[in-house]
Order: sequence, then structure tokens, then C-alpha cells
Amino acid sequence: MKHSLQLLLIDRDKDALASLMAMLEATQLPLGIVCASSFSEAGKKLVSHTFDCVLVENETVSLLHSDLKTTIHRHQSAPFTLIVLSKHADSRLAGQVLELGAFDYLDKDDINVSQLRIVLARCRTWLGQERERMATEQRLRSLAEGIPQLVWSCAPNGKIDYLSQQWADYTGVTFAHDLQVAWFTRIHSDDRDRFVEAWKNALETQQDFQLLCRIKRHDNAFRWFDTRVTARKNDLGQITQWIGSHTDITEIEEARLSQAKLAAIVEHSQDAIIGHDLHGRITSWNKAAEQLFQYSAHEALGRTLTDLTVPAPFLDDFKQHLHMLNHSNSYEPHYETQRQRRDGTLIDVSITSSLVRTLDGRVEGAAKIVRDITDRKRFSAQQQASLQEKETLLKEVYHRVKNNLQVIGSLFNMQIRQLPEGTARNVLKDSADRVKAMALVHEKLYQSASLSSINLKNYIEELCTNLASTTGANSRRITINAQVDSIPVGLETAVPLGLLLNELLTNSLKHGFPNENGGEVQVMGRCLGSGLLRIDVTDNGIGFDPEATSTESLGLKLIRILGRQLTAELSIESAEGTRCTLTLPLPPSKN
Repeated sequence: MKHSLQLLLIDRDKDALASLMAMLEATQLPLGIVCASSFSEAGKKLVSHTFDCVLVENETVSLLHSDLKTTIHRHQSAPFTLIVLSKHADSRLAGQVLELGAFDYLDKDDINVSQLRIVLARCRTWLGQERERMATEQRLRSLAEGIPQLVWSCAPNGKIDYLSQQWADYTGVTFAHDLQVAWFTRIHSDDRDRFVEAWKNALETQQDFQLLCRIKRHDNAFRWFDTRVTARKNDLGQITQWIGSHTDITEIEEARLSQAKLAAIVEHSQDAIIGHDLHGRITSWNKAAEQLFQYSAHEALGRTLTDLTVPAPFLDDFKQHLHMLNHSNSYEPHYETQRQRRDGTLIDVSITSSLVRTLDGRVEGAAKIVRDITDRKRFSAQQQASLQEKETLLKEVYHRVKNNLQVIGSLFNMQIRQLPEGTARNVLKDSADRVKAMALVHEKLYQSASLSSINLKNYIEELCTNLASTTGANSRRITINAQVDSIPVGLETAVPLGLLLNELLTNSLKHGFPNENGGEVQVMGRCLGSGLLRIDVTDNGIGFDPEATSTESLGLKLIRILGRQLTAELSIESAEGTRCTLTLPLPPSKN
């Protein structure tokens, strides 16, 4: 059974109203009819009734000069139709009322039952469609309120008629407020012009559009949204509504932007950056790789590194590298090797390899930073050759200095053998020992691996051996014990220190044991920390004769001069023998 159509008739002419009611009843349609003779009376009827169709006589209530339609909307939310009746046919008036939203315009003088039946049938059809549309719209709005997207809709002319609760929650404004302002001002200023242009173009072309933009949140933070605007059309292809939805893709977009930045860094890196899978198949190839290996990215992608860059002698090493990559979860080596260019040229490269993992942590390949170190290796080889050449020259210098000093020592010895025992002979023997002490420094430097320092332990031990031999200490039963740490000292320290020790030991051996009772001389050397070296020379001889120092000998003068040269603190004690203590700063060795 059809729902009865609820009618409100507005006409101040009671006879005309009665005639219209008679024709309506003659249509035999299920109708419910309420009459009003004025606008104010109609308003009262609207308070207590809901009408499907309002038939209004134009002179009683003019649609052009009253807010009848607004009044109806205020009192009922259900759809309705508005039919204007006029005594005189007026096409201009008909056009005006239809533009104002009237459903139809009828001439009272020509109206008849058949015409009313047709108009009311059309009203019923339109009302059914409108109710279905509103029900569909309500379902869509319910759906919109249940999804996380921000949703809105607007009329074909672009006037907003709906904003979802998610929109209000996100922006922090009410629906009513947003209808009064241009809601697109909440779009980021950098994206706004692009959005407005797309929206204007959609209104003109009646085409859907999609774009990415940032929308301001209630706390003034902006987030990225995938915005889609779709046109709803009727059976005639006419737009009835625009529906917009905004999906939050901030994390995805930020990841994309981060990936784009990383890709830009990789692409513009000065080092070749190459990605490959577990089989060595190339997955990425930046511009620097193109320049280094002379293959374009188009040529390289999809091919294996063994086909393009790994020379034959290094194939086994690369296969081992792939094996480790496939069977280790932490294989990220840094190594130097050789690779091959397109023209066959071999280049020295430094390769740093990092694992590439999937989202679940599985290793799916490696990323390699390949740096051309050919020039560096060549320069390093040149430097090494130059250094070896300088070391050879320096060794030759030390060797020749040692030989020259030995020649001088030999000349002294030849002269000594020509002289009788006495002062002159003793002076020459002391000078020969001093020359031999200096020659020993250069001999040790010649034998040293570093060429810049000698081992103090070895030097002092050999110096003691030489002096024991030249002074006849062994035949006099005088022993020399050296307990010295292995301390590297440079030439600038070794020469004056060697001469100073030579004087101290010579004095002990010559003057400390005048009898044939034998004795012992000890040399101790150790680091004190803070860069200080302490050397003690002690003997258990007759001690130091103060009267003998009233006029210093050449040896004692040399000891004090050399001590000042070494910026050393020197102390000499004589009690049951002689103790000489030397404390000096030790310059860092040059290795």
C-alpha cells in the first residue's frame, strides 16, 4: 500500500481552495490534505505537521517576497516539493520561481484533474528518490564517521555541506565554524595554491583529482595526507555532490622523503656506491660508479659484478666474499683490492661493505662504497721508494762517519804506540776512547731498524765491554756490570750521553782501583716516568780524591759540559767508592 501524500494548500480564496480540493479528491490518489489561508496560518500548520508537498497560490504567499521555503526547512528535515499556483500564466514568473527551488508552476485557470494526477505522481517519484538519496547519504556519513580518514562533501558548486567528526577532531574546530571559513586555509601554504588550482580545474572540467598535501592539526603541526576528490553523478551524468577524503600518510611520506634524500646523497656521492644481491647481481649503481667503471646504470643493473668489475685473479676472493655474505649475519668487511674498468684497466680500490636487510631483518644483499685509491697507492709507493732511498743514504752516512772515526782512532793508536809511557800517551789514549765512544753510536745507528734512535741498553753494554778491553780491566780483575732498561734514545742524546758515560767509566777504571785488588763498577739506567732518565755509575774503589779536583781535569770538564748540553742534573759522591748520578729529560724517540 502506497504512503499517502501529505499536502499543504495555501490560498486565501476559499472558493478556489474548495475547487482545488475537489480536483485533488478526484485524482483518487491517497492524499492527506491540510489547508491554510495565509502565510502565518501555514507556519502554524508546519509546527505540527510534516508535508510532502506544499501548493501555494502566488498572490497569497509570494515565493519571490517571502521566506516560505526557509520556514519549511526550519520546521522539517524531510524532503518536500513546492508547487506554485498562479491565476495568470506568466513565463517570466515561472522561470523565477523555478530558479528559487519550486518543483513546478501551474496555471490555476487551466489546471485539471489529469494534470494534478501527473504532477503529484512526479512529486511522489521525486520524493522517493530524494529519500533514497538521503538514506544513502546517511549511510555514507555513518561510514565516514567510522573510518580514520578525514571526509567532507560539498554541493556541485563547491559549497561545503558536510565535514566528518574526524575532521573536527583533527583540526580542533566545529562543523559550523568551518562552514563559515575557507577550510582549505588549513592546507600548508606551500601546497595551498596547488590544491586550489586542482579544485578550480575539477569544478570546471567536472573531473576527479588526487594530490598530496599537508593539513594543519589542532596543535598547529602539519601532517601529510593523500587527498582524493570524487564527483558523484546522477543517471544523466550530472554532478550531484563532491566527496573528498584525506588519508594520513605522514609516516609513508616522511619515509619517502628520507629515502629520496638518501638516494640524492648516494647519487651525488664522490665515491662509487654499488648495491648487489646475495648472488652478486647489481641492484643499484650511482653516477660515481658510472664514471669509475665506465658502465652506465642501464648497462650495469641486473648484471653480476663478476661480469663487469672483478678481474680474473680476484674471482676466487669475490666468490668467498659472496659465500660469507650468504652465511653470516654480521659480515661487513673493509678491504683493499683491485677492480677492472670497462677498457680493461686495473685500478686499486678501497671497499667498505655493509649488509642490506629486509624489514624482517633478513640479509638480502650488500651495499659497497668503492673508492679509487690508485693515485694514493702510487704516491705511497713513490714515498716508500723515496724513504728507502733516504734510509740507504743515511745508513751510508752513519757508516762513513763510523769509518772516519775509526780511522781517527787508528791514527791515535798508531801515535800512542810510538810514544813512551807518560802524560802524552795517556792523553792520546783518552782521546782515542772518546772517538771510539762516538763511533759506537754511529755503528749502532747504522744497525738500528729505525735509523733515528739506538737501544741504550745495547749501547752501554758494548761501551762497557770496549772500555774494559782498552783499560785492561779484565787483567786487573775489575768487572763491569750493566743493568740498563731497553730505552730508545736519539742521536742528539746518544752522542753526548755516550761521551759522558765514557768519561765516568774511564775515571772509575783508571783512578778508582790503583792497587791490584780488583773491584766492581756498576752502571744502572732506568726510566723514572714523566720523561726522565736516571743513570747511576758506582764503583767500590778507593773513592774520589777531593784534592785531585782542585784543578779540574779535561775529563771532569767534559762531564760538566756534556751534562749541561743534556740539561742533566749531575751529582758525584765519594764514600766507600764513588757514585755518580745523572738525571736528564729524555726526548721522545722518533720511530
